[in-house]
Amino acid sequence: MDAELQIAEHTHSELARAYFKEGYNCSQSVFMAFCEQYDMDLEMALKIGSSFGAGMGRLREVCRDLLGLDAGKDNPVPELRTVEYYQKRPCAELVAMAADIMNQYIEEHR
Repeated sequence: MDAELQIAEHTHSELARAYFKEGYNCSQSVFMAFCEQYDMDLEMALKIGSSFGAGMGRLREVCRDLLGLDAGKDNPVPELRTVEYYQKRPCAELVAMAADIMNQYIEEHR
């Protein structure tokens, strides 16, 4: 995805959702949606956000309640992003909501 083109044409939430559907983790997707606004290189945003997808150490301490998962460490191999995946997991929508919340926070604290 061409980040510069997308940022000019889409909201941060649309960008975050699109990045997630391309296969980036939840944290990367939100971070990448805002990187141009803060003059951050897309590759740097990917690296910084990589450790936080599915929670620190994939423990899902942030998303467990949202997804209705059991406690404990998650499988280290991410599930394939299939139609079934998106039907059982609202991650793409949650990523978009997180970008909206971040956008609101930024606007309120300018």
